[in-house]
Amino acid sequence: MVGLTSLLVNSPDAASTFARNLFAALAELGVRRVFVSPGSRSAPLALAADADPRLAVTMVLDERSAGFAALGAAKLSGDTTCVVSTSGTAAAHYHPAVVEALQARVPLLVITADRPPELVGTGAPQTIDQIQMFGDHVKLFVAAAVPDEHTAVTAADVAVRLFAAAIDQPPGSVHLNVPFREPLIGTPRGEAPAIPRHYPAVPRLQPEGLTDLARSLSGARAIVVAGGRQRQGFGAAAALFAASTGIPLIADPQCRYPTATTVAGGDLLASAGIPEVLEPDVVLRLGAIPTSKALWQWLSTSGVEQLWVDDGSWRDPLGTADAVYRADPAATLAELAGSVETVPAAWTRLWLDADRVVREAAHSTIAAEAFPNEPGIAAAVVEYAVDGSVIYAGSSMPIRDVDTFGGIPQRGTQVLANRGANGIDGTLSAAAGAAMETSRAYAIVGDIAALHDIGALGLIINEGLAMSIVVVNNDGGGIFNFLPAATDPSVEADVFERVFATPHGLALDAIAVSFGMPARAIRSRDELMTAIANPPHGPELLELRTDRSENVAVHERIRAAVAAALDAWNG
Repeated sequence: MVGLTSLLVNSPDAASTFARNLFAALAELGVRRVFVSPGSRSAPLALAADADPRLAVTMVLDERSAGFAALGAAKLSGDTTCVVSTSGTAAAHYHPAVVEALQARVPLLVITADRPPELVGTGAPQTIDQIQMFGDHVKLFVAAAVPDEHTAVTAADVAVRLFAAAIDQPPGSVHLNVPFREPLIGTPRGEAPAIPRHYPAVPRLQPEGLTDLARSLSGARAIVVAGGRQRQGFGAAAALFAASTGIPLIADPQCRYPTATTVAGGDLLASAGIPEVLEPDVVLRLGAIPTSKALWQWLSTSGVEQLWVDDGSWRDPLGTADAVYRADPAATLAELAGSVETVPAAWTRLWLDADRVVREAAHSTIAAEAFPNEPGIAAAVVEYAVDGSVIYAGSSMPIRDVDTFGGIPQRGTQVLANRGANGIDGTLSAAAGAAMETSRAYAIVGDIAALHDIGALGLIINEGLAMSIVVVNNDGGGIFNFLPAATDPSVEADVFERVFATPHGLALDAIAVSFGMPARAIRSRDELMTAIANPPHGPELLELRTDRSENVAVHERIRAAVAAALDAWNG
């Protein structure tokens, strides 16, 4: 009896032509980076990407690491970035990065090779159902047919559809699944077809919306709260608007730019209790909620009028917006320029003076603490990062400490974090991807986040990335010491340690050395300052040991000093 699969023979030339046309179109559209993981079924895709001189192809052994590396590169560059995998569970490893890309609005194109339809559900090796495998976590899913002479010419049209969905506002993740029959390797035929030109849309307000927004802000005692990183130019647009109107700007560290009205101590002020003299008439909220929990809790309880500008999916978990303007924040701020009256100068001076007081109180308290301490580590990394670098902060305590104690990044430094879904997974890989887009990168992560993504060290070494990894090792999940379980009398100390803190007893510097990465333990602030300000040309891991319980006490002492200073200022 002749089996069905023996009757279905792929044209390897058609498969190679489809893949060539696909990547030729993507490169023409502006894709620059492709991250590929090893595999056989994906051979047509991998070979086509590698053959296009316009594409930088990086081989990454682990698909989960590849997904986050692509995310980090796209987050910093703003360009749509691709990942390519073989079939089966290899493709499933992209899921965390796909989720983060959608939530964080990062243009990520996932291309998965697949077994042909006749093998799905038959127990064939490395074969699973990959149709809609990422569910609602992508903006668009396209299931390609098995390439043949007719469908190969449609690859360019497929590329345009996917690229447009990934990059159009708000950006996000998209998925293309391509089944291939054996044999897999052939010769592309003909010329790559021309593609239609694509110009992405930017949602803008209608004139009446702009008029209403300008009227609400003009002359009012207003503040601006800018949430996490949006599309390219968001932070700069917020800074320019605030400077031109004199409105105090509280910006998330991912979009915090130095300007005359930037308030870097928003979390310190909110956690100490914003005095009545600083209560605004109106708050202009831009994009997502900020990192600072104290700040968004204040927003949720203050009763102040809130005007919220954002596009795309709904991002108002506070449910406190009094007016909603569905448009791109950066474009809206640009269109508002010149139509909003300057706020009273005394109002701005009041906010900036309070900001100075709380930040000075925090920094003087940190300086008096024994080092290493976690607020001091975050502050030093931001302060001494080299010009033009990027700081990728882990989504647990590091980004919170960078937000609260890092101040305003100077000299072109950018701060990034995976704050879409707020997970700790993939942080080192994402930082590695960002490192490919800049002259120097820093990652500041906790020990659990580092261990969770430890395989990324291989990628960083193999690529020779100029990257300093600062690991704050408090032997467990330090953030849990700040949460209710740490003080709940029903949770015994040994249970808390085993279930929440999860100590591991591992030395991250020794693990890095085992990978072949230079590593050292840092014990003083001067050591850290020198290491950050004068990094090596390649990768290096810096480990700083802290104590989880003492870290809580340090934060409490800082908060107490800030509250006392603010009370004295307000008195």
